[in-house]
Amino acid sequence: MKNIALVDILEKAGAIMYDNPEEALKMISGIKAKELNPEDFYKLTMMKADIFYHRNKFNQAIRYYKKALVILVQNRNEAECYCHIGGCYYEKSQYSLALSYYKKALSLAEKKDRKTLGEIYHGLAVTYIDIGKYDEALEYYMKIIDLYRNYETEFEKQQFENAISSVASCYWKLGNEEKSEEYFQEVISIPNITPWILAITYAHKAHRLLENSQWSEALQCYKKAISLTDCEENKKSWRKYIKICEKQLSHKGVTY
Repeated sequence: MKNIALVDILEKAGAIMYDNPEEALKMISGIKAKELNPEDFYKLTMMKADIFYHRNKFNQAIRYYKKALVILVQNRNEAECYCHIGGCYYEKSQYSLALSYYKKALSLAEKKDRKTLGEIYHGLAVTYIDIGKYDEALEYYMKIIDLYRNYETEFEKQQFENAISSVASCYWKLGNEEKSEEYFQEVISIPNITPWILAITYAHKAHRLLENSQWSEALQCYKKAISLTDCEENKKSWRKYIKICEKQLSHKGVTY
């Protein structure tokens, strides 16, 4: 039988856990396992794990995700647990362990669970990017595109858009400039694309142009990226590259 009062606390904590994780953790810290049925205790444990994850306390998060697996081994969210553990190891730059847990998650994921499947594909893709295995990353970004081409939610839409943008970057790293440009053009032609994804896409394009010493084109792409984002950290970073482009152009006597 559910303890209604404690379930209510869980729901209230869940509603604020991303905006106010400290308060959410305080709300649920006194709840004991014996006071909840297994399903609600699983939710409590996952909530603690998620809070620690978003506070960048990955060792504690791993401990609670693994505890959640013990509570309900047959739970439909088993793949999600393994995916989150993979994410923790990724954030700790322990890429071999990250890949191991992501692949375990993939082996358990149900095809109908589109969100978890997309998160696993994304985790595998970014991990392969970070270890320089662009062919493997490309494979999983393509899986995201296939999975979410007919997206149903905002999450799926953003995953789809980001995957196409990332494919452009992968092809560039693999030396296929033609395919890179093809996917770049596909991204910027998406109707009502998420602004921050378009900004990142233009910034990545600018980086590629910079590598080719195409200063004027890179400059325009960086300016476009800045116009599309509200992230001050990104703006600050991209302005540094703008100065590099402007310096190179001034040496050549080019007006910009």
